[in-house]
Amino acid sequence: AEVFAVEEAMKFDIQENANFAWAHNFGHKTLHDANSIADVWSWLRLGFLPLVVQPSWAYSENYPAALGTDAYDGTNYSRPIGPSHWLLGGYTRAAPIKNDYLRYTRLVGGIKLHQTVAEPSIDACLLPTSFDTELLHAWLGKPCKPADDGQLTPEFRDSETFDEFTRQEWLLTELDSVEELTRALIDMEDGCSHAVAVGALETCRCKTCRSNIPRQPYIDEQTRRLEIAFITYNAQYGIYSYVGTNLFFNRGGHIHKHVNIMSAWADLFARPIVEFLPTVVAGSLWGIMLLKITLSELHELVSVMRSAHTSCWRALREDYLGFWNLVDWVSLTIGCVLVLAFFDYQTKVGAANLSLANMMDASNHAHGGTAQRMEYQSMTEAFFTCVETMVLSEKNLRLVLFFYPTILMLRLFKSFAAQPRLAIVTKTLERAAEDLIHFCIVFCCVYMCLVINSILFFGQDLQDFCTLLRAINSCFRAMFGDWDFPEMQEIGLIKAQIWFWSFMLLMVLILLNMLLAVIMDAYTEEKARARTAQSLVFQSFDMGRRFWQYRKGERVRLNDIWAVFEKEYHGDIKRM
Repeated sequence: AEVFAVEEAMKFDIQENANFAWAHNFGHKTLHDANSIADVWSWLRLGFLPLVVQPSWAYSENYPAALGTDAYDGTNYSRPIGPSHWLLGGYTRAAPIKNDYLRYTRLVGGIKLHQTVAEPSIDACLLPTSFDTELLHAWLGKPCKPADDGQLTPEFRDSETFDEFTRQEWLLTELDSVEELTRALIDMEDGCSHAVAVGALETCRCKTCRSNIPRQPYIDEQTRRLEIAFITYNAQYGIYSYVGTNLFFNRGGHIHKHVNIMSAWADLFARPIVEFLPTVVAGSLWGIMLLKITLSELHELVSVMRSAHTSCWRALREDYLGFWNLVDWVSLTIGCVLVLAFFDYQTKVGAANLSLANMMDASNHAHGGTAQRMEYQSMTEAFFTCVETMVLSEKNLRLVLFFYPTILMLRLFKSFAAQPRLAIVTKTLERAAEDLIHFCIVFCCVYMCLVINSILFFGQDLQDFCTLLRAINSCFRAMFGDWDFPEMQEIGLIKAQIWFWSFMLLMVLILLNMLLAVIMDAYTEEKARARTAQSLVFQSFDMGRRFWQYRKGERVRLNDIWAVFEKEYHGDIKRM
C-alpha cells in the first residue's frame, strides 16, 4: 500500500497538474495534450518544471488581492505578500526545503533528459518499385528515420529499458535556480540559436546542441523516445522511486505519453521489529523447508541409483523420472533462483544507499562552481545508474516470485493425491486427458480461424485486434463476456454482426459447452469411484488415533516398518 500511495501521487501529479496553455490562473492543457514538439517544450517549461521544482511556498489564487486594496490605494506601500518559506514546528530548515516534491518526497540530484534516436537513411524509405528512385528522393528531400516505437499505446515494459539512450542532458536542481533551469530548456528547444544570436555560444546550456554540426534542436525528427526522469526518496516510507515520463514519437506523427514509476525499498529492516519479525520468521521457515526438500530429493535419487541392477541412467529413467518429481525439482530450482535474486536485489540496494549518502554530502556542500558542477553531475550520473539497476533487480525479483506460487500449486496437487476426495480434480483431468487433447485440436483450429477473421475485419481500426497476440487475447476475453460491440460496429454494423454472431455461436454456445461436457463426464466417473473413500475429516481422526496409540506404545509407525525392511534389503526398494 505504501508503494502504491507514493507512485499514484506522483503519477497523478505529473499527468494532471503539470499544465500549460495558461489563461490567467487556469492551465488548459496537460501532458496528454502535448501532441507536437512545440507542445512538448511548452509542457516542459510551463508545466513540468514549475511543478517539480517549487522554490517557495504556494498560495491560493488571487492572493493577496483577496485581502482588499482600500488600505493601500494612493500610498507608497507595496501590496503585502505571504512569506516564501515557513519554519514549521520541529523543522531545522524552513519549508519548502530545496528539492522537496509533493511535501513528503525529496528529489535527488536533478532531472535527466535522454532519448533514443533513429539513424536517418534515404535507403530506408519504402518506395514503389515501379517509380524512378532518384525522382522520388528529390521529391522527398529528406531521409527516412524508421522506428517501431509508439506504434501502439505504450506498456510498462516499453519504458523499463535504459540502454541505447543518447543526447543526455541534465537539469541540476540542486545547483541551479528555476530561471537557470528554464533557460536550459529554452537552449534545448532553439538549439542554442539565441546564444549564437547574441554571440555567446559558450553560454548555451545544451551540450548536445552545441556539439551538433550543423546545430539543431534537442528534439527533432530523429527522436524515437524521450524520457524525462528524476529520482525521489520518500523518507516517510523509506522508498526510492524512479519517475520516468516517456514520450514515444511514432512514424505516423503521433506522440504517445506514458508515465512509468518504479520503486524499491531502501531497507526492508528499517522499521519496528514487530513489523518485519513475522517476515523474517516466515522466510527462515521457508529456507529450512527448501533445504529439507532438497535433501529428501537427493536421498531418493541416491537410493534409486544404489538399487539399480543395470545402469544408473536406466534406473533413474524407469524408477525416478516422472511428472511429480519434475515438479519437485522445478520448485527447488525456482526457490534457489529466488534466493539469488533476493541477494542480488539487496546488493543493488546497498549500492544505491551508498550513492545516496554521497549525494547527501554533496548536496550539503553544493555551491555551483564549474569544477564542483562537473563533479556533482558525475555523482548524479552514478546515482541514477545505481537506482536504475536497483529497480530493474526489484522487477526481476517480483517476476521470480510470480512463478513460485504456480509451482507451489502443482506441489499441492501432488499432496492432494494422498486423499481420494481431494484427488478428484487431478484424477478428472487424467481421465479426460485423451479426449481433451483431441478436443483442443478442433478448438484451436476454429479459434485461430476466427482470430484471423477478426484481424482482417477490425485490425486497421481497433487497437485490440491490430496484432495477432492482441487479437488472440481480445477473442479470449470475448468468450467470457468482455467485449465492446459499439466499438466493433465502427467498421460497419453488418460486418461486425457477421463476425460476432459466428464467434458466439461456434466458440461459446458449441465448443465451450462441449469442453464442459467432456470434463463433467470424467468428473462424474471419478466422483462415483471416490464415493466410498474416506473423507478428509475421518482420515484426520484416524491419523490422530494412530498418533496417540503410538505415543502409548500400542502401535508401530508405518515409517518404522518401512525403515526396517529397507535396511534388511540394503536400500534396494525395487527388490523389497
